[in-house]
Amino acid sequence: MQRSTRTTYNHHGEAMSMKLNYHACFTTSEDHEHPSKELDQQGPHTRGWKSRQFCIYPQELAFKLANRAHVSKIQVLVHQLMIPEKIEFHIGDVERGKDATYSNAKFALLGSIGLSTNEESGHTAREAKAVAVDCEGLFVKLVVHRNHMNKTNKFNQVSIMGINFLGEEIEANNNTIPANKVDQNSKDKDRLASYNDLTFNMYVDHDCAKYMQKLEARKMVAAKNERFEYAKNCRDAVLLLHKAGLRLGKYDIEKRMAIEEENYDRAKLRKDHSEEYKEAVMAALKVDQLLESDGTDPNNNKSLNLELPPPPGKKKRPQTPPPPAPEPSPPPRPKSDPLPPIPRSPEVRQDSSGSLKKPMTPPPPIYAPMTP
Repeated sequence: MQRSTRTTYNHHGEAMSMKLNYHACFTTSEDHEHPSKELDQQGPHTRGWKSRQFCIYPQELAFKLANRAHVSKIQVLVHQLMIPEKIEFHIGDVERGKDATYSNAKFALLGSIGLSTNEESGHTAREAKAVAVDCEGLFVKLVVHRNHMNKTNKFNQVSIMGINFLGEEIEANNNTIPANKVDQNSKDKDRLASYNDLTFNMYVDHDCAKYMQKLEARKMVAAKNERFEYAKNCRDAVLLLHKAGLRLGKYDIEKRMAIEEENYDRAKLRKDHSEEYKEAVMAALKVDQLLESDGTDPNNNKSLNLELPPPPGKKKRPQTPPPPAPEPSPPPRPKSDPLPPIPRSPEVRQDSSGSLKKPMTPPPPIYAPMTP
């Protein structure tokens, strides 16, 4: 059931989308260690939803949005091994006067996507799909078809690691709720939009992502107030936090994999590395100072030359000194002053006793007498 709404636009004339809140409300089956509620959160620590072993296909997985919304994009991240052949997307809504429950919702098919077998990557990479849609409703349902066959997936299961919905919430009077308006150029707008992206939230550490967004806001305010050195420091800190966040996210994924393999020594090592590195990153990038929670800090008005600390277990490499400057070559000899010829000495030979002997003069030719 669809209702007409008014779409809001930014000052560039482009439709704006925000990340929509949701929760999983129905599934036909789930693994007890990977329930559907795992999809309510996004981050490296999440385990995702997994169907029951040898389940009957297709499987259904439904989500309820926090409020009725105009949905413009759906993003899905699937498991690297338990890959469905196809996923269908449905939008659902409830008629007026009925309880907003999944059982009362009526659904309409939006479309479907196919997924690769992932054999080219050796089943080491996860496939992310983004589907552009234009619909309104309160529920989104996924119909997940049977899995691609591979030797590792012994129980013919399918798994979805993350899901995301972008769009605009709709008020009771059918007006859309606009996203926060901030004066920003197209590059800043794209960067802020990336914080709503599923792959960013699935692989970047949550704390780093939170501070990145805060520093982005501080950077734009600093540029507006012409505090350009401060704006540059915030920009550099955001870029370095992104790199650190990816490393911390990797530590979290490795820790979770070690726990599943019951390798608790490795899990503890990754946990210690994560805590140690996160503390070192926050100190090295002067995050608290740049946020200026207690007011303007004059130290931020000069270049801070921020650098990431070395990862745990690795020492910072000393800076390589620059190579010495080459010695200047002697000036070329002028052509008007040529070198004198080298005198050649007569040929001298050395006999077996070691004394030098001059070459013998050849004897004169012998002429035979002429006969009369």
